Amino acid sequence: MRRYTSAKEYQDNAKARAAAKGTGPQSPNSKSAENAAPESAKKVEQLPEASNVQLSEEARSLAQAQTPETSVPSAPLPSLPGPKAPTLPERAVNAVADQQIAKAAQIPAAVLAKDGPIQKPAIFFFKGHAFEGEGIEEMANSYPGGEQFSYDDASKAIEQILKRPVSQPVVLVGHGMGGDTAIEVAKELNKPEHGFRMVQLLVSLDALGFNNDVIPQNVLKSVNYLGNQESFFGLFNDGPKVAKNAENTQVENYLRPEGHTEIDESEEIQFKVFQLIRRAVGGGTLAKTNTEPGPGTPVENQSSVRQSSKDLSE
Repeated sequence: MRRYTSAKEYQDNAKARAAAKGTGPQSPNSKSAENAAPESAKKVEQLPEASNVQLSEEARSLAQAQTPETSVPSAPLPSLPGPKAPTLPERAVNAVADQQIAKAAQIPAAVLAKDGPIQKPAIFFFKGHAFEGEGIEEMANSYPGGEQFSYDDASKAIEQILKRPVSQPVVLVGHGMGGDTAIEVAKELNKPEHGFRMVQLLVSLDALGFNNDVIPQNVLKSVNYLGNQESFFGLFNDGPKVAKNAENTQVENYLRPEGHTEIDESEEIQFKVFQLIRRAVGGGTLAKTNTEPGPGTPVENQSSVRQSSKDLSE
């Protein structure tokens, strides 16, 4: 059954059908059809405007239903590479990496977290009080890789040492109060939490203090130069040093004619200090039997030092 979108369309179609039937033999129903057409048209014309709208919507639906559907193949969209989602937060990844490096190099992870490991020897010069001379500063600035610290920078120096793998040598040189600090740093490194970190060389130049006469067992070699004991600073000098463990540590003490403020400026002593550093950093073992005597008068020979060390350990 055909649906019409308007009354006019219906009328035109009815007239066309009537005209087509009138050209041929008339059937008994032709007259009734002609009479019925105007009546139907009148009914359609009497339809309200809303019905026309509804009829139009129905016609549109019918047309859509009769239209064959055509499917167009769609090409797949290219996938663009996006940022890879992190498996862990950045801080957590860094923390894991720090722990792995610290475990391999035996460095505390808390120390590594800030800057990472330092791949060079720790050659530290500790300067005493301002009135104690400029020789230490001169040596620190002259020796390649040397670093200068004040006598009150022990904690800073320890932190810098612990950032280095155990394969990197540690050399501590100090004058006056700085010499006392160098010994304190060595003692602090000789603890389980620091892995009993080895100190290849410890040099004190007329160190000032009252309780640092014993060199800890983690020091391989300690060379100590004592200034003129008749000077004012002789009252505060630590005195000759002895090894806590003579099997691990070689200790040498030399009495010098220079006063306290001149001992670190002596070119003879500076030459010997540089020579000792080169041996310690160069990888050569500081053999106890092949060491050359340092400048100055030996205060004690090694036999007496070893005997004192054994007495301390008993």
